[in-house]
Amino acid sequence: GRGEKKANRTLNRATNTLKQPGSTFKVITAFAPAIDTCGATLASVYYDAPYTVGSKTFKNWWKSSYGFTGYSSIRDGIIYSMNIVAVRTLMETVTPQLGMEYAQKMGITSL
Repeated sequence: GRGEKKANRTLNRATNTLKQPGSTFKVITAFAPAIDTCGATLASVYYDAPYTVGSKTFKNWWKSSYGFTGYSSIRDGIIYSMNIVAVRTLMETVTPQLGMEYAQKMGITSL
C-alpha cells in the first residue's frame, strides 16, 4: 500500500553497517590501555606534530592554519579527538598488539 516501507528496501544502520568508530576507537585502543595498564595518566603528554609509522603519515582531523599543537596531554587528546596524540600513545606506550586486545575485549569484531 501507499506509504508503507518494504522491508527489503530498508537499512537498519544500527545493526547492518560497519561503523567508523573514530573518537571512541582512539579511547579504546590507545588511551584506555595506556592509563589502565601502562602507567600513563590523563596528564601524560605526547608531541602533536606530523608523525609517520612505516609509509603512513598521520594528521589531525581539523583543518587550520597551524594543524598541530606541540606537547598535548591525553586529556586534550580525548577532548579534541587528536589523532597524533592517539597514535603516539599507541606506538610509544601501549603497542598496537595491546590496543587490538583491548578492542577485542570490548567487543569490536572488525578492525
